[in-house]
Amino acid sequence: MATQGPSLQVQASPVNTFVAAAAPAVALYDQQQANMALQLVDAFSDLSVTAARFAGSMKAEQNEEDIKAGMDLVNKSRKSYQKLVESGEIKPTENPWMAVGAQSASGTLEGMKARVEFERIYALKSQEDPKFFDSPEAFDALAAQYVQNANVNLGDGSYQTQSFYQTFNTYIAAKAMQHEEAIAKFREERILTGIQANVAKAVQDYGSPYGPVQVDSLKLLQDTIDTPTGVSRQAVNNAVIDSLVYAMANGSNPERTEELARQLKSGTGGLMDTEYARALMAKAGAEIERNKDRLTREESVAFSNWLSGELIPSALKGMKDEDIRIALNEYFAGPERKITVSAQEMESKIGYALSQIEKARNEEERRVEEEKETTIVELIGQESLNQDREQGLQKLKGTMERLGIPEKQRWMYEDAFDRRWEKSENERLQRELNQARSVLWDGTTAAPGLTEVSAKEFAENYKGGNLPNFGSWKTKIDNFLKAQGVTPDSEKAKTAYGQYYSEFERILDAQAQALANENFNGNVRPAPGDDDATRAAKAAFRGRTLMLKMQLGLTFDDQRVVSQSVNEFLRVMNPDAVEGGAIDMWPAEDLIYAYSYAVLNTLPVEMILPGGENGRALQETLAYASNEIASGVSMDNVVRDVVSRKFFGEASRVTRESLKMNLMGYADITTGKGEDAVDYTSRFMGFMSNAGVTQSDSQPFGAYEFQRHYFDGLGRTHNHKAAMKYAEAAMKENYMVVRGSLLPRGKGFKDFVDESYIEAWLGANYPGNKDASLVVVSRDVTGAPFMAVRDAEGRALSPVVDGQRQEARLYRVNDINEGATDMVRQEAMRAREFRRMQEQAQRFIFTNRPELQ
Repeated sequence: MATQGPSLQVQASPVNTFVAAAAPAVALYDQQQANMALQLVDAFSDLSVTAARFAGSMKAEQNEEDIKAGMDLVNKSRKSYQKLVESGEIKPTENPWMAVGAQSASGTLEGMKARVEFERIYALKSQEDPKFFDSPEAFDALAAQYVQNANVNLGDGSYQTQSFYQTFNTYIAAKAMQHEEAIAKFREERILTGIQANVAKAVQDYGSPYGPVQVDSLKLLQDTIDTPTGVSRQAVNNAVIDSLVYAMANGSNPERTEELARQLKSGTGGLMDTEYARALMAKAGAEIERNKDRLTREESVAFSNWLSGELIPSALKGMKDEDIRIALNEYFAGPERKITVSAQEMESKIGYALSQIEKARNEEERRVEEEKETTIVELIGQESLNQDREQGLQKLKGTMERLGIPEKQRWMYEDAFDRRWEKSENERLQRELNQARSVLWDGTTAAPGLTEVSAKEFAENYKGGNLPNFGSWKTKIDNFLKAQGVTPDSEKAKTAYGQYYSEFERILDAQAQALANENFNGNVRPAPGDDDATRAAKAAFRGRTLMLKMQLGLTFDDQRVVSQSVNEFLRVMNPDAVEGGAIDMWPAEDLIYAYSYAVLNTLPVEMILPGGENGRALQETLAYASNEIASGVSMDNVVRDVVSRKFFGEASRVTRESLKMNLMGYADITTGKGEDAVDYTSRFMGFMSNAGVTQSDSQPFGAYEFQRHYFDGLGRTHNHKAAMKYAEAAMKENYMVVRGSLLPRGKGFKDFVDESYIEAWLGANYPGNKDASLVVVSRDVTGAPFMAVRDAEGRALSPVVDGQRQEARLYRVNDINEGATDMVRQEAMRAREFRRMQEQAQRFIFTNRPELQ
């Protein structure tokens, strides 16, 4: 053990740099007070020995109590002596023995703190200084430096210094002994680490294919075991065994490592025969076997990858057989060998590799032959479509010459070419047709084809340009068909026109979709949230597209789009559809806007749209709707008006036509000319005005009903004026006016359904809408009315049920009858009573106060 340095027993010098400057003489007062106490005892002893003993005993007891009180104060407060003096809790001049006790306890407290702090410094030094464990002197220097710093901080209190070193010296002595033990352990670990490094090098060298290197590695490792190192032989042996077993369980050559280990000696016996080695091998046996299996698999995979990825490709590129054999030998037994196997296993693997190379060569030869055959067969197929047979044959011969086809096979391929060429006449004709069609649609470097031309002209029209030159397109197609021997009026031509129409339609749809993506986020149909401007812009865009398709259909005699558009228009032109809202009305918008564009571009509308009486009626409807939209009427109101006009107009026309032949002699109103016609119009308008009919959507129904009664009266009286009176009387008797709308009495309505009931029903179902009115928009086959609720401007209104607003809808008579809730009945009764009182007041005024009339 190293001799402890004298610094460990150093007593603090009376230099105080720790206590504050305001109290520099604390320790001095301690000594002076002790001397005064001793002098006091001596004085008493001069008086009497007994008295002196008594006084000394009393003073000693008091001093011990004061010393204990000072120690308790430090231990309880955990404050140092200096801090207690600074805070005034101890006053050395007044009670020096209490100060002595506090100094003693404070020194012990500081000694314990010093132990903890030195432990931290020692641990830090152990990690940072690699030479710290080389000798005991490094520890002595660290301890001496620490004690020197402690002396400075302790000050000149002798009792405090003495207590500090009593606490700290025992600790530092024990720590010195621990350090010497750590030095010995560190030296041993360093020696054993070196031994383990020697083992690792010996294992690596023993795997070398060179015998001398193997012998040297064995000798080096045996010398390591036998050479004294200052470490016990048992520790050296165990370190070597640990390293060897680890290499067997984790290294890349466990068999060779075990072979090396079995040759090592320990004394007169084998190293691996020791009890420690046998126990460790038994414990690691399973792990060693797993490592052997793993390496066997990895080596097999590595060999397979090398064979397929490097050696076989090189062999297929012309590598000689002797070079292949050399490469295989190098792989297994060369200086840079990849794996270590026995001589027998090496020959087995080399044989396998050579067989795989031979197989790959055969497969490659077959592949090359198959590629040649494929090339020739494809060439025969291509050249059989060549109009110049000799040219195709010569190309075939040149290719066979280049590929090295044997003479016998060449003759077979030439014969196959002749037979294929004779059978390919139709294919050659079709190929020519395809080439001509490609020129027509795709164009050439000199002139663009119809695909590019039509796309360009469609795009220009969407930007406000002229109509596409459909006639020019058809001329090019007719010329193309004539070149194929197809006349424009033949069935083949009609089939071709249908195909070409579909192609132009596809091109048009592509242009339209591109613009829709750019301007409408890809959706040109009405969508929730569209404002009026957006909806109108979408409708105009769709109408233009439909107009172009309709004109395209006229050019190529294809009426598919026209028929579909008209059918969709008629489908939505019914009261149920128009009351459902604008979202589903786009087919009507499309045809109306298409008609507007056709008229604007002076297209022959009568040739595009269906003919006959129904066709003329359709054109009249589209003309009316187009004019209404142009004048600023909203699309919703237009389509509703069109539906009402369509139903009541057609019904009136049927009535007129059925009575025309019988009644033309009695009145002339159907032509719109003459006195009867003027009188009819004037009196009808007068009736509607006097009756208070202000809802414009009631006009078609009113006109239909008035005309129906007029013709009924004309059939009864055979006189125009009598028929007019009949019609007026029938209208007054059979109809009522509620909120400016004309409604029938009866017609399935229950008796309680009158003006007051309708008012109450509207108030209950359409609260807050004072201008809501019930309007007849159509009739069923029995003559019962279909009704809708509109505002003063003709817009559909939505009912409120249980506080929730519903979608706009149509009403039948039973819907109104069944709406007789208690609230509606009560409101109707109040309204009737109010009306009765009004009528009584009017009669009273008429009878008794004529001056108020």
